[in-house]
Amino acid sequence: MLKLIQRGFTLIELMVVMAVIGILAAIALPMYHQYAARAQISEALIFASSVKADISTAYFGQGWTTMVNYSGSNSPHGRYLKSIEVSNTGIIKMTMNNQANEVIRNKTLTLVPKVNANGVAENVIEWECDSSAADAIPKNFLPSPCR
Repeated sequence: MLKLIQRGFTLIELMVVMAVIGILAAIALPMYHQYAARAQISEALIFASSVKADISTAYFGQGWTTMVNYSGSNSPHGRYLKSIEVSNTGIIKMTMNNQANEVIRNKTLTLVPKVNANGVAENVIEWECDSSAADAIPKNFLPSPCR
């Protein structure tokens, strides 16, 4: 009797392995892009922390006055952050650059200081994320404190 020795994999086995890899890739790739976008937005929030400190210091020292000029070459920028703009009411608008993930590229994140209706803050200024603008970063990509 001849003994058949199987060597290698059958075509069906290879196709099953490829199907499993395809399914895993279809699930993992979008999750990776979302994770990468959130990490890039976190970079922008880190740069905004020093701006928030400047605004708080200026506010509690003098009230809402003209803030430090953060436009042009004075604007903090990082690998994914293009610019930070600050309004006279302390609103911080951060714009992502062209190197950012495609879903947040050239989009903005706005931080609004939470104050009383009369414009007065208590001991600490709290910040809220505003994603209502047309060019805002979608809510599902914002870090958990902003959702």
